[in-house]
Amino acid sequence: MSSTPPGLDRDSIDADLVKRIRSGSSDAFDQLFRSYYAQLCSFAHTYVRSPEMAEEVVQDVFAAIWARHHEWAISVSARAYLFGAVRNRAQRRRAETTAERSRWSLLARQQPGSALGAGAAPDQDVERNEVEAHVRRAIEQLPERSRIVAQLRWQQQLTYPEIASVMGISVKGVENQLGRVTKKLRQLLAPLRPEV
Repeated sequence: MSSTPPGLDRDSIDADLVKRIRSGSSDAFDQLFRSYYAQLCSFAHTYVRSPEMAEEVVQDVFAAIWARHHEWAISVSARAYLFGAVRNRAQRRRAETTAERSRWSLLARQQPGSALGAGAAPDQDVERNEVEAHVRRAIEQLPERSRIVAQLRWQQQLTYPEIASVMGISVKGVENQLGRVTKKLRQLLAPLRPEV
């Protein structure tokens, strides 16, 4: 179940799942949920900054789908629909709970890091973790819209048309955003480049 059957792509499988969900298949709903839950939680987290709230947002989206599964009709890929629905709900949740979000961010920053597991401290791991931390900080410095576009493309691996659908912009707009992001990240990460 974890791998795509030969001859079928993810969109075809998802389209079949949507069709089966509309007819009431809880197995198809469970399969769609398991296929996207972790990715959607990670995506929601970029808006709400709380792992617990991110999970609530994603669970709310799936609960709403199941509550109206018999009339669920989408005009984009299931993946683009899910990311768009999570984005919309996460933005609403963030607007409703700004103070709570700030409190969760403060608590998350106070938690001890676990990037280097027990007993692991080789120089390469330390260096890799430092580079990853620099990249994360550089991405956090981007404007929100650019940061979300970058995450959808490079972390979630959505296509340009899917990103355009999620963000409500044109494909050309996605290209422009990613071009600006790449340029900005090069500037922010320049100090990490080895000197020749």
